[in-house]
Amino acid sequence: MKKLKIFLLTLLMVTTLLPVNTLADENNSSKEPNVLVFATKEQLMDGTFAPNEKGVPENIGKIVFGKNNTGAPQEWYILGKDNGITNGEGKVIDNTVIFAADNIDNSSFEPPINYNNSDIREYMQAMVNVNGTKYFTSSEIGLMNDTTIETDASKYVTDKLYLLATDGCPSGILLVGSNNQIKIAMPNYWQFGTPFWLRTTYMGDALTVLYASPSKGVLTTIQNQNISIRPASNLSLTNVLFASAAIAGSPDIIESDTVMRLRLNGKDKN
Repeated sequence: MKKLKIFLLTLLMVTTLLPVNTLADENNSSKEPNVLVFATKEQLMDGTFAPNEKGVPENIGKIVFGKNNTGAPQEWYILGKDNGITNGEGKVIDNTVIFAADNIDNSSFEPPINYNNSDIREYMQAMVNVNGTKYFTSSEIGLMNDTTIETDASKYVTDKLYLLATDGCPSGILLVGSNNQIKIAMPNYWQFGTPFWLRTTYMGDALTVLYASPSKGVLTTIQNQNISIRPASNLSLTNVLFASAAIAGSPDIIESDTVMRLRLNGKDKN
């Protein structure tokens, strides 16, 4: 009887020390993890998070990547693969488009009247200096693909960070990607927050610039207002295994409201 009590006590101690599996249901049976806390490389690129032709996604996914100007982790929406991102041989590489979930810099910038030569574009180029900045580490910058986008008057620029376009004014749709092929609707991606600049002008008027006003839509202005930047970018997924919200070192523990991070070659190198 004494040996039996010792055995049961030992079993109880071991059981209470085991981590709680957040990927199990009420009956403690395993199930597929929610894509908002664990996503495969394929799910980062396919229709899992990519919005449809109306700019509405089936799932709204986010990742943490870099920091904002206050030093806090910057969150980004996952928008799926951009088929315009290719290697030197013209082959589409594994990638995903991302859009800042909030202003990455709360400074007030002048209207980007000539986007190609604007202060905003110059500022964003400095944010991704190859040696690292307060916004991104050199490793993070190494994951950011160059995206060639069209600006006004059939001009093109190629950058790692770029402002979004729009399909008109007034509008509740913004355009992302190398060919403006990805639509994002205001209620799903930019319903809240503060205004941010767009890269397109109003109907070819070089003096009238468009900006996105959360909850109101795309608006015009010719004045320098307290408007900041919420850029888009593109991340290489070549060396990415998956994205996960699990705490490093504790793969079964996921705190509430935790945003996913990319996991590279078995561990997070960001």
